[in-house]
Order: sequence, then C-alpha cells, then structure tokens
Amino acid sequence: GPCVVPATATINIVAPTPVSFAGLAASYCQNAAAVTLTGSAAPGGTWTCSTTGLTDNLNGTATFNPALAAVGGPHTITYSFTDGNGCNSFATGSASVDTLLSLNFSGLPTSVCQGDAPLTLIGNQTGSGSFIATGAGLTDNLDGTATFNPAQAPTGSMGIVFSAGSLCELPDTQFVIVNAEPLVAIQGLVQQYCESDLMVTLTAIPGAGGVFVSDSPGLTDQGNGSADFDPGAATHDASISLWYIYSDSNGCSSSDTISTLVFSMPLADAGSDDTICAGETISLGSSPNPAFIYSWTSNPGGAMGGQYPLQAVPLVPTQYLLQVSHGVCFEFDTAMVHVSEQGYADAGPDIHACSGDSVLFGGLTVGSITWQDSLGTILGIQPDLTVLANGSSTYYLVAGSIAGCMDRDTVELIAYETPGPVDAGMDDTVVADGYSLQALTPVFGQGVWTSTTNHLFSMATDPGAVVTGLVAGPNTLIWTVENAPCPSAADTVVITLDNLRIPTGFSPNDDKLNDVFYIDGLENYPKASLTIFTRWNTKVLTASPYLNDWAGTNQYGLPMGDDTYYYVLSLDESTTRAGFVVVKR
Repeated sequence: GPCVVPATATINIVAPTPVSFAGLAASYCQNAAAVTLTGSAAPGGTWTCSTTGLTDNLNGTATFNPALAAVGGPHTITYSFTDGNGCNSFATGSASVDTLLSLNFSGLPTSVCQGDAPLTLIGNQTGSGSFIATGAGLTDNLDGTATFNPAQAPTGSMGIVFSAGSLCELPDTQFVIVNAEPLVAIQGLVQQYCESDLMVTLTAIPGAGGVFVSDSPGLTDQGNGSADFDPGAATHDASISLWYIYSDSNGCSSSDTISTLVFSMPLADAGSDDTICAGETISLGSSPNPAFIYSWTSNPGGAMGGQYPLQAVPLVPTQYLLQVSHGVCFEFDTAMVHVSEQGYADAGPDIHACSGDSVLFGGLTVGSITWQDSLGTILGIQPDLTVLANGSSTYYLVAGSIAGCMDRDTVELIAYETPGPVDAGMDDTVVADGYSLQALTPVFGQGVWTSTTNHLFSMATDPGAVVTGLVAGPNTLIWTVENAPCPSAADTVVITLDNLRIPTGFSPNDDKLNDVFYIDGLENYPKASLTIFTRWNTKVLTASPYLNDWAGTNQYGLPMGDDTYYYVLSLDESTTRAGFVVVKR
C-alpha cells in the first residue's frame, strides 16, 4: 500500500539518418536517354515511383527511362532508407515526360539543276516552323514554308533543316544535290548574210547530244552537234533566231540563242541603152525600193550620188553604172546613153498687136523649119511668118536635126481690141464748182481724164469722176481711152461755169446805191456785150464790151424813162443770157 519502490528506465531517442538523391531532372523528352538516380545512402535504400519507367537497381541507385514512362506527369520518385537504429527516412522528386514533336517537310527533290525554277518547301507545322540551309539559295517565308532557288545555290550537296523551335522535337533534315547547267554555245554564225551566200556549217559546245532549232526555214540539224544553215532558204529581211538545246546526264538542260539577218538580193536596173538628143533629160532606172541604197557612177563624169531613178543630161555619149546595196548584198547594172545633135529654134519675143494688124514673126533656127499654130496646123516652112492679129494666139517654131532631134520654141501673139467706145458725155452748164462727169465706161481699154488747165479729178480713171477747179465760163475736159498697143481715142466735154448774178432792177438816181446795171461776176467775161430793148422791141443800147456801167441811158447817153426793159447779154460766141430789168429812179 503505502510502500513505494521506485523503478527507472532510460530511453535513447535517435534521429533518423537524412537521405537525398541526385540525377533527376524536372522534365524529359519522350525520346530522352535513361538516367541513373543515386541515393545518398547507397548502396542501401529502396526506390519507388508513382508511375512506370523506374527500375530499382538494388544498390542504392535506380534507372529512370522516359521512353517507358507515361507521357505527362508528374512522375513522383521516392528514395527510402532504414538505418541501423531501425529509423526510416526518405527523399522524393518529381519529373514530367513531354511528347516528342516529329517534324518533316515536302517539296525538295533529291537533285535539281541550277536552271530549275524556284521550289516551295512546306513544313508539317501549319503556319509555324523555320528553315535553315547549309548554303545559299533558301529563303524562309516565316509561315512554315520556304523558297529554294537553285539558281542561287552552290553546286554540290546541300542540307536543309526544318525545325519548330521546341526542346522536344525531332527536326527534319533533307539533302539535295545542286547540279550545274551545261555550258552551251553556237559557233560559226555571223550577224548578217546575203541570200546569195553559200551554206554554212554551225557547230555547238558541247557536241553531240543536243538539237538545233530555228524560227526560220533553212536550218538542218545533223544530229551530231552540228547543223547546216542555208541563207538562200531562210526568211529574208527579218531577224531570225537559232537555238541549240542540250541536256546532260544529270537531266540539266541549257541552250544558246543567236540571231542573224538575211538580206534579200536587191534588183539593179539602170534602164535600157538609149539615144537622146543633146540637151534632153533621160530618166535611168525604175521604181525605187526604200530599203535599197542606190549609187551611180558615170563615165565620163564620176560619182553622181544616190538619186533613183536618175535624171541625167549627158552632153556626150556616157555609160552609167548603177550599184544597189541592201545590207551586205550588192548588185550592179549599166546603161549606155548616146547623144545626137539637137535642132535649135528661137521664135523671138512675144508680140503685142492691135486686132487687125499684120504681124511678122522672125525666128532663128538650126535645121529644118516648121511654123505651127496651137492646133498643130502647119503655117509655113520659112524663118519668117506673117499673120493677121485676130485674137490672142500661140505659135510654135519647130526645128529638127538630121538625126531627128527636134527643138521647139513658142511665141505669143497678144491681140488688143481698138479702145472704146469713147464718149465723154454731154456738155453742161453749172453754177457752182464740183461737177460729176458722165463719160461712158469703155468696153476695151482704160480711160483717163485730162484738161489743158489745172482741173482736179477725184479719180482720173473713173468715168464718173468729180471735177473741181472749174473756172467761170467754158471748161474743156478730155476723156482719153487707151488699149496699148492700139492708138488711143479721145472725146471732149465742155462744162460751163455760169456764176453770174444779174439784178432784176436798179435805180439810177445818183444816190450812190444801185445807180447802174451791175452784173456780179461779169469780170470773168471780158468780151461780154449788152443789148437793151424796150418793151416794144426797140433796141435802145448796145455796149461791147459791157463794163457794168449802164445807168439807164440810151445809145446817146440820154436818160430813159422808168420802165421795164429787155436785155440780151452775150458772154461769148456761144453763151447768151437774156431777161427783164426794171429801171426806177
């Protein structure tokens, strides 16, 4: 009961041995190599995994193979160790396994030629992925495609890699062999030929194995790397092309192209041999071809230029050489021109004559003589020819040489009609200066006004001209019509300027006003005479000349009674004025 006997026990608490392991990464690609995990308490300890892929090697190590592990994770791996005290400790780690991305691309053959067209490479990652190459010629299009241009690539083997830029991927690498194009050249063809040239043989580099072709007839392929080209059978006057096409053992083709021009043969036509008269022009040649170049040479003479046809006037027998060129083609022709003596005719100067006149033509000639009219009628065979002027005519003087070379000259007979009709108009009397004349317009010739005094005409050649400068009394004007070489004809008209002012009455009463019968303007008629009659026709006074001094007296100076008197005023031999005057004192 009350007795207590104490008992003691000692407990020793021991800490477990800490452990860890090494060699595990956080993630692996599906195709990654197996890794060895090593525990810190090796060779002791055991290994476990929450999934597959882990093998305990029973020596403190384990092998983790991502290829055997399930894709994804986490894969939890535990390393456990029990120490000598029986204490257990462990360490854990996790890793994930990522899916392996398998890449490939299409569009690349195993071999290409440098002359091939660019190729498009397409990766299996739509819209993504990148391309790289071991040489030039590749362009990444940055959209999962690339362009490969063989012309820019070096010859030989070339690698192209398609990658997606992922850590877990299997890039696609393909190789292509780039073959150089064969070097091809045509030999033996020049740039220009004439259709008359001989056939030429063309050769090619390399030799056999290719084919010659052309866009023109005239080329024959011999099948051995050579061909025959016949300019005569080829297309003329247009550029033609020839090709040599060659393919090598790699299947690479190349060609060489060369052009040439075959000119057609020009036609040289200098004309026929001929005989002409001295001084005549001969036309040598025919219609020109604008594609040809013409050149003449004469003997004697020398170079004459390129006019075609040629207009020549040889003075002596002459040979003409025509050269015609068309590109590299040339042709020649000659013509001989003989020159015969020429007749000579000089019909003299043209003659102006009045209609009805007799006209004499006199010509100078060498050779036979013939006068002809415009209808070809023969008028005479002597040097002189007399004709009657009856209208204007043309006459021909023809002179011929023994060789028949004719010369012809013309002479014109210009006939004029007799001027007229000539009519200066009716005589007239006016009271003021300035008178419109009324001459008849002539049918033949030209009229002109003149006078013996200083009269002025508005237009001297106008039949209706206005004349000024008339003097008191008669004015004689002359209308002259001329039609050379005919004699002129004239007519006169008398225009009398009557500017007298005769009073109707006067008062002779010595008051110094109107004491005499004063006629204003009478001073222009110094030969005027005055005769006075009574109302019973009795002559009471004659004054010649009248001096504006009658004071109402009779012939004896005696005053007459106031009355009405009749007067006769004679201005000249043909002009008289008469009327009544009142005398009133």
